[in-house]
Amino acid sequence: MKMFDRALKAVGLRRVKASIYKGAEYGRLLMDWVLSACTIDQEIRTDLYRLRGHARDLAKNNPFIRQYLTLLPVNVIGANGMTMQAQVRNNNGELNKAINDKVEAGWAEWSKSVTPCGKMSRIQFEHLVIKTVATDGEAFVRKLIGFPNRHGFALQLIDSDMIDHEFNRPRERGKNEIRLGVETDEWRRPVAFWFYDRPMNDVNGTASDRIRIPAEEIIHLYDPERTNQTRGTTWFNSVMVPIKMLAGYSEAELVAARTGASNMGWLEYGEGSDFEAPDPKTPIKMEAKPGSVQMLPPGLTFKEWSPSHPNTAYPIFVKDVKRDIATGLRVSYNSLFNDLEGVN
Repeated sequence: MKMFDRALKAVGLRRVKASIYKGAEYGRLLMDWVLSACTIDQEIRTDLYRLRGHARDLAKNNPFIRQYLTLLPVNVIGANGMTMQAQVRNNNGELNKAINDKVEAGWAEWSKSVTPCGKMSRIQFEHLVIKTVATDGEAFVRKLIGFPNRHGFALQLIDSDMIDHEFNRPRERGKNEIRLGVETDEWRRPVAFWFYDRPMNDVNGTASDRIRIPAEEIIHLYDPERTNQTRGTTWFNSVMVPIKMLAGYSEAELVAARTGASNMGWLEYGEGSDFEAPDPKTPIKMEAKPGSVQMLPPGLTFKEWSPSHPNTAYPIFVKDVKRDIATGLRVSYNSLFNDLEGVN
């Protein structure tokens, strides 16, 4: 018990009487329970960079997350994106069909190219935005009013790397507070966003200056989890460890199965054998061919090696972990993993 008290003291805690709430108990089996005593912004500031990097790695390399990011825009945004229906009415309250048709025609024409670079349609833009929010935890869309195109308006998706979460400033006389790169007023309402002039690790150099963009021009999309949260975090956080562990376990089973398929066994000297190898430094090998019968040298016996991989518990275990992953992503297990077993 003294060792337990010393361990608690090392992390700034002490042993107390049994808690009334079971979830507040703290004992030997719960010492790895992380106690969150910081604000949500401080937690994000500490882990945002690694979280975002891990999420982007999964989005590129993990088949489960890639499938999720395929399903997300299809089921949330849809094939036609967010459509618009004009509702201009006459003085008598009836819809003005002629004006509404012109507005909708203009919307359809603008939807063909909505970004400043002219490379992305509205549907492509909306699909990219929802995937960015899921992966990075947030997306920054800048409204370019008066942009020099036919419609005088464009949308720019700004990489979340370009707003420095390490840029913080307390409220001072005549100056607003800056939290994680977001300037806020006394009510924590965003006033402006401080962006780098280019990404930190760009092919043409690193960022050098910050640009202050008024909040009126920025749409900051994220799903807050706690009050007073300034930045968003990836939707993959709760499934990162299970996905990584499952990938490692599957790789180990695959290597073991491949090893077992590649090695049949070995040759060993029998008891009292006087066999001498032609070259002690060169191991004796035998090749296995379909339908062949081979004779072993005198004094040698063949010992078969047949590892049982993957083991019988493998599919059950993998399925349970996949169910946890689907639950963490809040999506149907059958859709995410293309598993229709047991579906009627």
